[in-house]
Amino acid sequence: MIKYINQIQLIELLRGLNSRLPVSLMRQQGTGGTNSAAYCYSVWLRHAVTAWKAGVNPIPQTVAELGPGDSLGIGLTALLFGAKKYYAFDVVKFADIENNLSLFDKIVSFVQECRSIPGREEFPELKPQLDDYRFPNHIFSEKHLCHCLTDERIRRIRESVKHPDKADSVIHYAVPWSSDSVMQEKSIDLIFSQAVLEHVDDLAGTYRAMHKWLKDDGYISHQIDFKSHGTARDWNGHWLYPDALWKIIRGKRPYLLNRQPYSTHKRMLEQASFAFLREKIVNTASVFRWDEFDEQYQKEDIEVSGVHILAVKRVDAR
Repeated sequence: MIKYINQIQLIELLRGLNSRLPVSLMRQQGTGGTNSAAYCYSVWLRHAVTAWKAGVNPIPQTVAELGPGDSLGIGLTALLFGAKKYYAFDVVKFADIENNLSLFDKIVSFVQECRSIPGREEFPELKPQLDDYRFPNHIFSEKHLCHCLTDERIRRIRESVKHPDKADSVIHYAVPWSSDSVMQEKSIDLIFSQAVLEHVDDLAGTYRAMHKWLKDDGYISHQIDFKSHGTARDWNGHWLYPDALWKIIRGKRPYLLNRQPYSTHKRMLEQASFAFLREKIVNTASVFRWDEFDEQYQKEDIEVSGVHILAVKRVDAR
């Protein structure tokens, strides 16, 4: 184990140990959700444009987000572009009402002005990347936006941010979301996430739950980041750690990284009866050889640092 210690940032070891203490000695981190309205606006439109190109409905009526984190900004953007109901599922409730209201007002102004999608200059690392970052008028027509942006509709969404637990709210916040019983079967058009599924411990159960929740013509859109998230010096160095060392780093934190590679996600999606529409892989060179990794990592995995997956529910599943 000692030879791996030099590859770890000491802060992550300390965080893992700190999480086991009865009284925390370090400031607790949020879930990583964004406080940037431009980021939220860009993420949703990237998923929508990608869906349109793949031939599925880019304006789903009912959407669910896995792991929204510190803000509900992406889901609020989905509502402003036409969704009628937004479900936010997380392991810990972090979203702050005042922060979400501030984000919402900024996103409203972006949609009203049909702002171009913030691209590589503003968010160089944001995925999935697009070929064209102009506002997608071919998806969101002027007539459609007029319907979405009525004063009454904006007021209702804003009230739902303040009171997500009310019966008439268009926002439903579920914590925790580890059980498939939190959502009615065949009730969602789209389930999406942005750099979240690399943190989920029960991947197989999560993919099965998504299949159960989706309507028969529903689909999923997930951007997955396989990098070490600062837990190692190299982007895939966390895959080299022995399980005992990783257990110390993880500590008792409710989430960190599941260390599962691209091939695992692909296999579990197929086992959960999803049919792939699109995969956009991000490749990054590995400084390690394939034979240095555990056998669970396929040869194709060691240079796959990210992927965007768009898949539809297979209705012939038994």
